[in-house]
Amino acid sequence: MKETSTISIDIAKRIFQVHGVDKNGKTVLKKKLMRDQVLIFMANLPKCLVGMEACGGANYWAREISKLGHEVKLISLSSHMLKLIKTIKLMRKRYVKLQAGLA
Repeated sequence: MKETSTISIDIAKRIFQVHGVDKNGKTVLKKKLMRDQVLIFMANLPKCLVGMEACGGANYWAREISKLGHEVKLISLSSHMLKLIKTIKLMRKRYVKLQAGLA
């Protein structure tokens, strides 16, 4: 496996999505991890930049991953992105209702 320079982690309740790129931006890692596997996995990676969305559990994970020597950056969603996400969810609900009405 090529050396990973940047990793993004999508935090969830049980399954975390990990995506890694090399210094040229090419994807070198895509992995699903259970909560208890995250720190073990990160401990076995070379030191790199780790980004994750600033959410409820992000501070805990940032502290733990930083202890392993990685540089962690928390990224907050802008209000524009939050409005976009809300709109997408609303459209999805409307689509589901429409499909249910057609069935």
